[in-house]
Amino acid sequence: MKNQKELDMDNQKILFFSMPKTSSTSWNKALSGVKLAYNYSHNKRLPNWIDPKDFENIDEYWAFTFMRNPVDRFISAFNYLKKGGLTQADKIESIFLIDKKYENDISGWVIDVLDKNPIVLNQLHFRPQHAWIFNNDNTNFNIFKYEDQRDAIDQVSSIAGINLTIPFLNKTGSKNSELSEEALNILKRIYQKDIDIWQSL
Repeated sequence: MKNQKELDMDNQKILFFSMPKTSSTSWNKALSGVKLAYNYSHNKRLPNWIDPKDFENIDEYWAFTFMRNPVDRFISAFNYLKKGGLTQADKIESIFLIDKKYENDISGWVIDVLDKNPIVLNQLHFRPQHAWIFNNDNTNFNIFKYEDQRDAIDQVSSIAGINLTIPFLNKTGSKNSELSEEALNILKRIYQKDIDIWQSL
């Protein structure tokens, strides 16, 4: 019998962790019909949800996820949440976190809210990427760049014995020419570990 920190995936060999704002919706859709693959949700709001970095038997599976340019990911997350997200929980959290006066002022929100309230990073879309999958400096996940997914597609296709195609869904803009130098520097400081890991991939 599995303990509460062990995965129980029957005969599945592939574990995909759907990191928020890194093509998670698209990959979940593509893998939904792949019998050997298991999609692990990033919805840490669920009862009994466990951080993927804490699974004790994850090395029994070929586990993978994506990391995205942290600044682009943050902008995408901000734009996603200011529109209310996709779920009722997203909507409630967006109302609480993003005052209407900041809907068109992402730099102001970074300076006035994010930089002064570290608790904001607990919101799953703003949570640093390394926090999901790293214990200290170690991870059992195969990490691919969001910006170049061909290798991941090829490896999953080989392991599952299929020709995988990815429909890119739930795309949110990540370009914002209004991001000020001060806000950009704050984001780089907050997400520095993510930036270092992403650049090393």
